[in-house]
Amino acid sequence: MNLYKLKYFIVAAEELNISKAAERLFISQQALSSQIGQLEQHYGVRLFERRPNLALTYAGSRLLEQARLLVQLNDQIEAEMESIRKNRRGSLRIGISYARGNLFASRVLPIYHREYPAVDLTLVEGNSAELCGFLENGRVDVIVDFSPILLRDITTVRLLKERVFMVVPQTFMEQYGGPSRDVEALFKAPLLLLSKDSFLRNILDRYFKKQHITPNIVLESKNIATLCSLCRQNMGVTFCSEMYARQMGDTSGLTLLPMADDLSLGELMIAYPDGPAVSPALRDFVELAAAFFAEPGAGLDKAE
Repeated sequence: MNLYKLKYFIVAAEELNISKAAERLFISQQALSSQIGQLEQHYGVRLFERRPNLALTYAGSRLLEQARLLVQLNDQIEAEMESIRKNRRGSLRIGISYARGNLFASRVLPIYHREYPAVDLTLVEGNSAELCGFLENGRVDVIVDFSPILLRDITTVRLLKERVFMVVPQTFMEQYGGPSRDVEALFKAPLLLLSKDSFLRNILDRYFKKQHITPNIVLESKNIATLCSLCRQNMGVTFCSEMYARQMGDTSGLTLLPMADDLSLGELMIAYPDGPAVSPALRDFVELAAAFFAEPGAGLDKAE
């Protein structure tokens, strides 16, 4: 028995008319009747009642249900094998936080593109709330963001547990931190903080509350690059993720101090909708990203 016999049977069961079914299949009525007869002989049951009109038997109705599943599974296998043969053709829309757009993408996406050059990639940036909305309404296929990702019916994969770094102008180290590099004393300095809709800001606000700190906030922005630039101009102290800290390159005139408190830790995650219909492009992306960050040091240069 092969799938063609099942496909012929499905069409005959849908039409319940041998003439129409044969026409739809572009074969003769005799050939179709022969295929159905071979199926009945193979299973040892009658699949159709022939009189007064063509109708499914109980066995026929059960075979129809299972045959559709088998044909659907075979189609999925064929599509996946074809995708592999054609070097994973497809598209992938990735939602990513503003701070991760450059950092994550510049490290992972070049590797992915080399492996699967036929996949069309689209990056959609946003804050945590926006990314969840993008994933929920189908604007993106997958998001990369900090946990917790407050959506139902999603699969999450942990990539990296990050520390938060304090970015301090050298002049502020001398003025507020002193030779002991006292982090607590540096909280008295003017602070340049990310806006309240960012995950990093939520971590800091919880920390301030726990430590009974009233922060001296002089400026807020959604853009960490802007804050670090102002930090270089001695406008204040800011905070960034470990990944950003280790990507900064030239840190002359700045001191980067890791926060030690538990509230300063966050987990970078991948999230995508639950379900069996995960595209090869998405599955490959998740596997590649997880493998990349599983490497010692997570592919990050040492922060000075």
